[in-house]
Parts: sequence; structure tokens; C-alpha cells
Amino acid sequence: MMTDSGQDTYGDSTSASRDGRATRRIRMLVVAIIIILLLALAGVGIMLANLISPRSGVATADATGGIEWVRSIYGWGTTPEEQFVQPHKLDIAEDGTIWVTDAMYPSRAFAFSPEGTYVSSVGDEAEVPLRGLGPIAVGMDDRLFIGEPMLDWVRVFTKEGQDLGAFSVPNPIDIEYARGTMVIGSTSGFAIIDPETGAPRVVIGTRGQGDSEFDTVNGIAIDDDGAIYVSDAYNNRLSKYDAEGERVWMVSTGAPGNQVELTGGTAMAESRVTTAPAQMQLPGGVTIDGSGRIVVVDAFDFSISVFNQDDGTFLAKYGEHGRLDGQFVWPVSIEYDPQRDWFAVADKGNSRVQIIRLPGSAPGVDVESQIRRSLAGPLRACVPPVLLILLVLIVLAVRSFKKRKDSQSGVAGDSV
Repeated sequence: MMTDSGQDTYGDSTSASRDGRATRRIRMLVVAIIIILLLALAGVGIMLANLISPRSGVATADATGGIEWVRSIYGWGTTPEEQFVQPHKLDIAEDGTIWVTDAMYPSRAFAFSPEGTYVSSVGDEAEVPLRGLGPIAVGMDDRLFIGEPMLDWVRVFTKEGQDLGAFSVPNPIDIEYARGTMVIGSTSGFAIIDPETGAPRVVIGTRGQGDSEFDTVNGIAIDDDGAIYVSDAYNNRLSKYDAEGERVWMVSTGAPGNQVELTGGTAMAESRVTTAPAQMQLPGGVTIDGSGRIVVVDAFDFSISVFNQDDGTFLAKYGEHGRLDGQFVWPVSIEYDPQRDWFAVADKGNSRVQIIRLPGSAPGVDVESQIRRSLAGPLRACVPPVLLILLVLIVLAVRSFKKRKDSQSGVAGDSV
């Protein structure tokens, strides 16, 4: 149809009708996508609610002494022969891989993903079989250092299992390798070691109960400044040394374990129980959390104690005895994963490795801590659908803005 001005209004109306139908189809498609994404988000929310809600076998916050349980690792397979018996020492690699030694499987060290999935093991193909495994440490270059206390040496492997040899260290009980510094503890003290040659740079201590003596260095941690923190298990002490091996402070964390009375040849842990919350019974593994606090496991108190790194002041204690998730029976080793704000604990008496969280362990304010914790947990499953919804909303907003702009341009042209 032609108007007096010569315009084809029929063609214009047909084109407008097609544009309108196309716009409606696009809108319906967008609405459908949003509905699907919202349903997916709701499903994730239900899953998270099920994960967060207490279940049978999972202890409540009161029953775990304030610990938040994440997951437990019981072994590397499904058969009884593929389950942990006595997980002894562990370390966490830079990528979050958890390496574990088990006292009852002396020829292998096991690797697990942060999600608890078995990845691999080291030692099966070693030229000299591993025997009597003790501590394990992972370097930034992914070399593994595995102590064999009964043989007085430390074995070196790649994470793929290639045997790189060994170096001599008397009775290696714990190994820490961080920020280019290696420290190895023994019954009589500890040594700062050259990680390339295995030669000692500084040796600190002799065996005994004196001020500068040790009776089993059972845990070691190194902070960002190179300061060294060691737990002296049977003297029941915690000490800080600078990077050169000079002592900064030492605190007594309880009655010495070497004075415990024996009943029928068995050490009675109850004889060392004290009422003061700061007291420990058998300090073991040591690590440093995201807030810079010193975190120490106590095998005989079934707990985790937290200390100030500046002066060793006691800050808090978490944990309860038991076999539910989040409880402990003889926890012996602990390491912190700063990327996920959680701890891996070798829960030896329960034959498992537990992944847990502690209050205040992440740096910054509580809001930041919660964000770090959430993104490291199941909540990260919500991120993709939320981002897609935001993307769809942005596209709709841009299209709407462009349509209004085109409409205004058309009106201005008609008026001209």
C-alpha cells in the first residue's frame, strides 16, 4: 500500500511484524534460559543445605570443640587392604595435593587431591625399597623428601616416583621444607639443612630436659620471614627460632611427658591432664595458618592448640575425643592449605586423614574469611550458574538500551 508521500506502509508493517515475532522468540528463549539456571541454582542450594545440615556420623560444632569438618580420607581404594591403618605424617603441596605416609605401609607414600580423590603413590618402583616411613615434605620444585628414622636417612623422589637418592640424617622425625628452607627434627634437636646436598648448615640442641635441650622434635613450621617453630614433644615445650637458629622465645606447654608415670609398662596420659586450657599433653605436628597463628596438634589431648607467633601466648584450643567426623583419636600431624583455608590432620587412632577448618584461620576480617572458605567449598558450584544469569541480564540490558536508542533516533528522524 502506497501513501500520498510514496511510502510503502504495507511493507513496513510486515517488517515490523517479523521483528516483533523475532523479539518475542528471543525473549521467550532468554526467559527459558533464566528459569533453567534458577532451577540449577536451586538444586545446588538444596545440595549445599544437605551438606551443611548435621547428618548421622557427623559431630555437631559442640561435639567437635568448635572445629568445622569438611571431609575425611580413609584410603586409596575400596578394599580393606587399601585403607589407612595408622596415617602418620602428611604435607600439602602448593597445588593442594595432600601427601600421606602410613606407619603400616612402610613402602609407599600416598597422594590425594584436595577433594580427597586418590592420585598416585611413590615408592613402589624405588631402586631401594622404602622401609619404616616417617615424615614427608614437599618442596616448591615438587621434590618429595621422605624420612626413614630407622635407617637414619632422608630419601628424595620426584612426585612421579623417580628415585633421586638419599642423604644421611640421624633419626629424622619431622621435616619441613618451605620458602627455600629445610629443617629436620630428631630426638635430640633439629638442623637447618641444605636441600640440595643434605648437608647441615646449623645444628641446634642435644638430648635432655635442660633449657637448650630437646626430647623429640615432633613438629616444625617455617613462617614467611624464615622463623622456625618447633614442638618439643616429651619436654612439652614450643619454641621459636630465627632463620639463623637463634632462639626468640620458648614456652612450656605442660608437664614434661618424660615424667609421666608408668602403669604396667604403659604410659598413662591421664597423669598429665591439667585444668588450665593452655596446657598440652603431647605436642606434635605444627603449622602456621593464614592469620599467622601457630597451630599445634596434641595427640593425647585429642585437640588442636593455637598460639601467638610473636611471643607464644596461648590463644585457643579446639577438638574433642571421639570417632565421629570432626573428632580425634591420637592426632599426630597437621598442615595448612592457604588457598582453601583448611587443615589436613593425620587422625592416627581413627585411621583417617581429616580436612577441617578452625575459626579465625584466614587472614583479614571475618567477611573475607567466609568468602575464602565458601569459594574453597561446595559453594563454588554456584558460581557458574550465577555468572550465566548475570551475563544474560547484562545482554538484556544492553539490547533494551540499544532498542530505546534506536527508537529515539527514529522519532527524531520522523520529526525532521
